[in-house]
Amino acid sequence: MSIEIGMEWFNIVFPALTGLAGVLLAQKYETKRKESEEKRWYMSHVLDRKLESLARLYSSLQDCFLSITVYLNSDPEKFNDYVRKQDSYISSLTNAAVYLNHDEFQVMYDFLLAFIQAKSAIWVNLQTPDGSTFANKQPLPNEVLDHFKETSSKATETLRKHFNPVILKQLSHKYNFNK
Repeated sequence: MSIEIGMEWFNIVFPALTGLAGVLLAQKYETKRKESEEKRWYMSHVLDRKLESLARLYSSLQDCFLSITVYLNSDPEKFNDYVRKQDSYISSLTNAAVYLNHDEFQVMYDFLLAFIQAKSAIWVNLQTPDGSTFANKQPLPNEVLDHFKETSSKATETLRKHFNPVILKQLSHKYNFNK
């Protein structure tokens, strides 16, 4: 009789323990899955914001570059566009600054200074001796234009490194975006 009672307890306790172990394993798996999913979502969100900010900065940089190099000899009445483009670049740089290291930020800041220098040189060259503006279109001094193009090239190359597919693939593998 004691064997029968032992078998009854075994038939009751063993399935209960097995079920409890299954529930605990399922909860542990669900907790790990949730943590992994939250981490992937967070990193995806951060990566999206980073790329968006850097893309805006790149676009603003190119807009500034074109305004000086391509539209240099266009209607000087549009000088206020230079100021608007400068403000847009400053705003984009401010937003993207958290994603740039110190050296990268310095390159972007140097471009801003070169843009301001070129913009100012254009304004000065458009002044006339009597104080009126835009009467005498003189080209931008070569040394200013060369410095502007050089800093623009450095800034463009710095930003392009952030959009390199190899780096994006490394981030994808690092944070398991593939799964």
